[in-house]
Amino acid sequence: FRKKPGDDDTPNLELHGNAKLELIWTIIPTLVILVLTTITIAGVFEISADPSKEQNLLEIDVIGKQWWWEYDYKQHGFSTANEMHVEEEQRVLLNLTSADVMHAFWVPRISGKRDATPGRTYPLSFKAYAVNGEVTEFLGQCAELCGASHARMGIKLFVHPKTGENSFANWIKTQQAQAREPVSPLEEQGKQVFKTKGCVACHSISGVAELAQRSRTTGPDLTHVGSRTSIVANSLPNSVENLAKWVKDPQSIKEAALMSNLGLTLEESNAVATYLFSLK
Repeated sequence: FRKKPGDDDTPNLELHGNAKLELIWTIIPTLVILVLTTITIAGVFEISADPSKEQNLLEIDVIGKQWWWEYDYKQHGFSTANEMHVEEEQRVLLNLTSADVMHAFWVPRISGKRDATPGRTYPLSFKAYAVNGEVTEFLGQCAELCGASHARMGIKLFVHPKTGENSFANWIKTQQAQAREPVSPLEEQGKQVFKTKGCVACHSISGVAELAQRSRTTGPDLTHVGSRTSIVANSLPNSVENLAKWVKDPQSIKEAALMSNLGLTLEESNAVATYLFSLK
């Protein structure tokens, strides 16, 4: 800048900083970093701990299939699909594998992603917590591009309280029970359609039709399918109408679905959907 008339050549005074303020804005971020580091390290040790040493361990075999999830509760003697149920504060160990292509199990608010790979089994361990003593729902998704209907391979995880009507123990008892018997002519018709029109080739219903051996092409166990909140891997709300659409024309709901179109009539589709929805 040009010197103005009357300006002298005295340099500007350099003022010393505020030592107290500088200490404050140095110490506070340092403490925040230390707290976050401590929490992170504790979390890493908890996640990496050997879950088999837990006395109250819930172990679930998880099989990724195009395009749904199979959950085998071997400790309790039943299998279910897509909607996983656990107890709050209980250590859960998932044994992840795949029946066909690579998938990845991911429920973001519960844990990180873990691959489900054909021919290999990978562990994933976590603890979950219910909110206000109520059954709490967490959403997830297959996180590995696995084919035409990858986007329709959703996950629901329900965390049950330890006690009360909605406890995990009560849910287990419900799932271990035999399938409900039909109580109306339409439900009985649906049961007969299920048994005679090819459904039993891929699906099990306890006490009605049980597969001798499960494989990569077998579908979900339907013993208590009516108790699920959604169908088609969280693609549709569970209702008689949506079940009827699904069994009538699976490929119209989920592209490239492996479930066969059995050529059911509208009457047969409605009957079998009514029967399935009654299986609470």
